[in-house]
Amino acid sequence: MAEPRRFVIGDIHGCAKTFEHLLHEVLDITRHDLIFLIGDYIDRGPDSKAVLDKIKSLKHGNFLILALLGNHEDMLLNALDDKSFEQEWIDAGGSETLKSFGVNAIEDIPEEYVTFINRMGYYVELDKFFLVHASLNFDIKKPLQDAKTMLYDHVEHYDKIFLRGKKLVHAHTPTTIDQIKSKLKEDVVNIDGGCVYSADKGLGHMVALELDTLSLHVAKNIDVPAIILNH
Repeated sequence: MAEPRRFVIGDIHGCAKTFEHLLHEVLDITRHDLIFLIGDYIDRGPDSKAVLDKIKSLKHGNFLILALLGNHEDMLLNALDDKSFEQEWIDAGGSETLKSFGVNAIEDIPEEYVTFINRMGYYVELDKFFLVHASLNFDIKKPLQDAKTMLYDHVEHYDKIFLRGKKLVHAHTPTTIDQIKSKLKEDVVNIDGGCVYSADKGLGHMVALELDTLSLHVAKNIDVPAIILNH
């Protein structure tokens, strides 16, 4: 039997076809592999519901998959808790999520999906890695207690002492494949290939990082149209 592999996949953003292709054609995952998803499954792309359905079906099919919370899932939960946050979520791509569910109001998203998202954690610590959606707050003594930073911030500096020789793997900030490759041997690795964004900016890729070999597996966006990134 082949050794189990460990993969980390960043922002999916409703790109269900690309996600399916990456898992089954590029990676050819098996039930022995460990799949870590680090947030942003919904919003902006065409089929957020199908992405969540795929994750749920993998879990039900006894695939070893762990999904962390991203800021877009957190924005959805905030909007459900407080209507004053709803427009912010809509403007950030939530309208596409509503379309994928065939509903007009956030309250009409089925409760099973809200419960599924609510049960997601913020980070994973492994033997040689920390996995998180966005960043860690290295300005405080206990970075793993700052949920807001883990979901929303960008890595500007890091603490080698806290990392203890482990790599911090995150997503959240769209970047090119060349930029990702250039950082693979460094202490902090961003794997957000900006799948939902236009390839004109060097983006438009979904990336899986194989942890034990530090090799990249890349799928080009096959969910169209892509969004033009303005920054």
